[in-house]
Amino acid sequence: MSKLIVKRRIRYEEIRLFRPNDIDQSRYQESLKRRIAAYEYVTNHPGKMVPRQTIPVCDVPFVLTELGVPHGKIILRGQTVAKILGFEDEANFSTNLHEVPIDVLEDLPNQLCDPIAIIHSASRPDDSLVVLTEHRIDDKPIVGILLIDTVKKDNESVHIITSVYDHETTSKGFKKIEIFEEWANKGLYIYVKTRT
Repeated sequence: MSKLIVKRRIRYEEIRLFRPNDIDQSRYQESLKRRIAAYEYVTNHPGKMVPRQTIPVCDVPFVLTELGVPHGKIILRGQTVAKILGFEDEANFSTNLHEVPIDVLEDLPNQLCDPIAIIHSASRPDDSLVVLTEHRIDDKPIVGILLIDTVKKDNESVHIITSVYDHETTSKGFKKIEIFEEWANKGLYIYVKTRT
């Protein structure tokens, strides 16, 4: 994947490139609402299970295609929604629940289309990106992890959001390291939003 540096001023008519289309946004919101309602139902009815389904988030946005991400769809798996929002489900993510607010997850298509930064994953630089959003929880930035070109469906690439969570800004080891600064020093940033 290449680096994208946009130095010029974005023209007004190009602003739409940094927004999800209305159909994608509507479909995502409806699918997410149904999924959350299902998890709330099984939380109150022990023994019930939520069927495993995927949620279409959006088509690959302009900013990601410019970085070399193949055209296709971005999806969320149902059990990932449970992990992100803090619901325990049949996949048993109870040891790693994130409890991200629902409104942050609802805004995911906007954040993918107009992120603060896009960073190669330090652990999987070849096929995974960290998308830095404008949201924060307790001064920790919310990030989304995007697995690139995971599967093909009808000859089209499908990319999977594997997690959304509030990321620590410093390491927990003996020597405190500013993680986002360390990623910059390693050259992992491939896009940084500079327009206002």
